Amino acid sequence: MKKNAKHTSASTSGAPRRLELFGPPPIFGGETEQAYWELLERVFSALEPADFIDEIWVRDGVDSIWHIFRLRRMLSAFLAEEVRDVVNKRVSAIVEADPGTEEQRLEMARLLNPNSNFSWKARKARYPSAAERYKKICEAALDLNEIQAMVMGWKMDKIERIQALIGIEERRFDSVIRELDRHRVVQNLRCELQNVKAITTIEPKMINRKAG
Repeated sequence: MKKNAKHTSASTSGAPRRLELFGPPPIFGGETEQAYWELLERVFSALEPADFIDEIWVRDGVDSIWHIFRLRRMLSAFLAEEVRDVVNKRVSAIVEADPGTEEQRLEMARLLNPNSNFSWKARKARYPSAAERYKKICEAALDLNEIQAMVMGWKMDKIERIQALIGIEERRFDSVIRELDRHRVVQNLRCELQNVKAITTIEPKMINRKAG
């Protein structure tokens, strides 16, 4: 009971900050330390490390989870960009047949410019009329499911490489959990052995007193 109380106290008092001892969070551009520490806090509370060795495994496991999430985002972003490139080319071909007014043509060209300094989200915000027309063309003339399937077929090698990296991190996380459980089993056995030794040393004294 005291041990559980200790866990609760540790997990609610900002204990994961102690794990800064193991180095800074593995943050890339677009990621935030706040998200990393929140993930660490939740895993820490779920696993309730009992000692320093447990904390090492918890930090290692959190880093694995963080890498898995990052790789999944990378895969999603990669496929989205590849699909968008195909869609943009097809929309451009459709627009060439019916460019509309000169203003509409220029706005659509700016929206579809692959060398733009702005992100796709920013371009849609800057050119709302072109973005609305783009959406209507996609809905009326394109099969996005077909394009997505086609892109996945073209990029299967890269997809498989990223998925292989995800698999490596997932196996690493599984290994961390196994090692954490193994360490706890060993610690419990040590406690039980100590209890047994304590009983065997006390019992003869009790017998001698009764004999007297």
